[in-house]
Amino acid sequence: MKRPWSTPGTWSWTLPVHRPWLVVLASLLLAGAALVLLSRLHASSVLESMFSGSNPTVQAYLDMQQSLESKDEIIIVAHDDSDSSTTTESETRLLSFALRLQDAIESSNSLLVSGSNLRYRNGYVPDIARYYEEVVVPNALHYLQPDDIDALLVQLTPDRIKAQIEQNERLVAAPGSASAIADQVLKDPLRIYEFLGQRLSDSGFRASEPWFSSDKRHLLIRITGSTPVSDMDYTRSFVNAIQEMAQRVNGDGLLLEYTGAYPIAELSERSIRSDMITSVFWTLALLFIVFLIGYRSCTEYVVAGLSIGMAILVAFGLFALLHSSLNPATAVAGAILAGLGVDYSVHVMSHVSHESANQNQEPRLGIPAALRKVAVPVAIAGTTTIIAFVAVSRSSVQALQEFSLLAAIGIACSVIAALILLPALLYLFRVVPFRLLPKRDSTTGLPRRLVRRISDAPGTTISACIVVWLFIIIAAWWMPGAGARGDQLSEMHPHPNPPLEIQKRIVELFSESDETLFVWIDSNKATDLLRSAWSVTAELERDNSKALGVVSTLSIASLLPDPSDPAYRLSRLPSFEVDRFIEEFEQALDQSIFNPDSYDQYVAFLRRLLTSSTPPDLGNLAQFPSIYRQLVGTDEEGAPIGTVVVADIGGDRPEMDELIPELDRRISQVPGATLTGISAIGQYVNEAVGSELFTLMAYALIIILAFLMIIFRSIGSVLLVLLPCLFTLPFVFGIMRLLGIEFNMINLIGVPLLIGIGIDDGIFVVSIALHGRRNAVGRDALLSRFRSVCHAMLVTTATTALAFGSLVFTSTPAIQSLGVVTAVGVLGCLASTIAVLLPILLLLHPAPEPRTTVEHS
Repeated sequence: MKRPWSTPGTWSWTLPVHRPWLVVLASLLLAGAALVLLSRLHASSVLESMFSGSNPTVQAYLDMQQSLESKDEIIIVAHDDSDSSTTTESETRLLSFALRLQDAIESSNSLLVSGSNLRYRNGYVPDIARYYEEVVVPNALHYLQPDDIDALLVQLTPDRIKAQIEQNERLVAAPGSASAIADQVLKDPLRIYEFLGQRLSDSGFRASEPWFSSDKRHLLIRITGSTPVSDMDYTRSFVNAIQEMAQRVNGDGLLLEYTGAYPIAELSERSIRSDMITSVFWTLALLFIVFLIGYRSCTEYVVAGLSIGMAILVAFGLFALLHSSLNPATAVAGAILAGLGVDYSVHVMSHVSHESANQNQEPRLGIPAALRKVAVPVAIAGTTTIIAFVAVSRSSVQALQEFSLLAAIGIACSVIAALILLPALLYLFRVVPFRLLPKRDSTTGLPRRLVRRISDAPGTTISACIVVWLFIIIAAWWMPGAGARGDQLSEMHPHPNPPLEIQKRIVELFSESDETLFVWIDSNKATDLLRSAWSVTAELERDNSKALGVVSTLSIASLLPDPSDPAYRLSRLPSFEVDRFIEEFEQALDQSIFNPDSYDQYVAFLRRLLTSSTPPDLGNLAQFPSIYRQLVGTDEEGAPIGTVVVADIGGDRPEMDELIPELDRRISQVPGATLTGISAIGQYVNEAVGSELFTLMAYALIIILAFLMIIFRSIGSVLLVLLPCLFTLPFVFGIMRLLGIEFNMINLIGVPLLIGIGIDDGIFVVSIALHGRRNAVGRDALLSRFRSVCHAMLVTTATTALAFGSLVFTSTPAIQSLGVVTAVGVLGCLASTIAVLLPILLLLHPAPEPRTTVEHS
């Protein structure tokens, strides 16, 4: 006997009831494979996982971080908060703690701290001092201006030499002459060192001072790690190990606060994992409440939960094949997909309920009949949502690209699960949805009342809705809005965030500058790194640089002379007779009380100083690796690939959104130079958000319009589908203004998502209206279908709004704002669909001929 579900061409609708165990087994195998793949995923909040390297500002920062020998750090701020301690006692306690911690790290056998270096004073001063002594001073004339060189040559004339030697004799012979004066005369009889010291930087000769705050009650301690911060296993263990050591040696009860790359990354990673658990928990809990209210039973929740749970699991497994890390956006995708994916299951259950109840069919026949009618609208709705995520993938922000990829995969898996796995589970476990239960009219309750009141006065409903809509929009834009919450990058980190707050306090306690910007010079674009560094430094230190807040700069230009500076050539030094000068100096010594043999080294220094015709270059600096690797980036073979110019910003300066474009304009004239740094990246994010908002909206609208035109083949039907979304967007923008929510790199995806998600209800309603028009369905039958889909829309909107609303329980402000924006938008789309689109469709529905009505009855 031929089975009723085995009609040719219907195998796809009958598969869930014909081979339910096969469907379930295949789903379990896919879920098992996904679990294995999930082991590859780890949480990450480092810069590489958040931004795309296609932007020059971001790429320059990444190149600088990867090529320079600037290791990630834990920064400890030790504070002596004892009121009874004097300043001297506080300094002693703080230094003693730093020394004890240094000894603990150096004597530890733990591999975690092997290779770590603790500094509480400038550890590079000895190398800089040696560099000045061996390179700068012997080649000092290449660092001087022509007038300075000529002034030095005047000091080396025979008369001046004789006068200086005679003055030295008087100093030494004076009663009570200190030995220090005699040593100085012996070391520098012509006062050349003194002359050069007044004109050259003496930073290499300053004593190494501890990093105390101005009140001497805070000490800054830096501890470098041996592994990049992107290795989260090492980061967690390293932070815990250092904190444990610090507490163990803190015998004076100092207040210890931790910041730096490692603590910030550790807190972010911990928060990402917590947000994943929190968002999923609240989504599941809220969905349970919605299903309990909507279906008066937990069975539908369990079946739909199994279906969507496997779909999300498979989606994360497929994502793990392409990426190995989760950023803050992708970490909460599970909760979002649960809310979006369950919508398709609700529509399937609603149609199964309607077909089985109205046609008096058993589930074996009712499920295939329902799938034949609901599959196309579900597929269309899922496709529009996928299109919205595809539009988001056009963003230049890597975090959004990864989020959109995961979400698109998740929606596709959810649609497949709703059309194949869910029907199999409904049939296999004999689940009878609430609306199939006997003695219950499928038209009772809120959906019936809504549709009845709208159908009684559709024109009045539309007019009232427009008036209310205008009132809300005007009020939202007229009332004063709340202030902005914070900067873009700060909102991407979890809050509260003690490490970030401590970093802000470090600026106030230990530095005159409150910002640090970098200029990265790429050797592939700059023909000469040293010349480019000098050009950038000159642009940053122009006459009005102080007005821009440039306090100081540091680069290879601070240590090497400008190769394009003609000072050496323009001076009288090339014509200076060195041998004659040396002879005159030695004659003056012979005629003095001093022993000429004691000045052999000094004579050698003078000869080298006056005959050095080749200025120092990068080759000389490379002989001092501790300095060179901090300023010059190298590849694996040691070849230079770029250099950095560090600019400290402070004082009375413009806002960063004014300062950064001006500095960027200045250095843009130097080939290969790119302004970068955290503040510059923040500026890029602000600009990207502003420019990409309308770009992503345009992408979503264009692609969705093209897709809907292919499906509906009528511009009128397409406009009707888009109507609820177009009504909702101004409302969402007004609410954001009232709440003080600014667009950031995360919540900006809410707009294209609303375009993709918000039209789902319109697709189902317009599809029913078109089906009724083609088949000359009577008004009562059409209202019955509207009541059925209205129940599904109420449930799906509640699940979607609550899924996004659950994001407010996360710790990242940017993700919280995404939840608020999208939840408000989804609710607005539902209200517009019911109060505007539905009455319009009722007004447009033609009255059927009497015969057709009877036949349908």
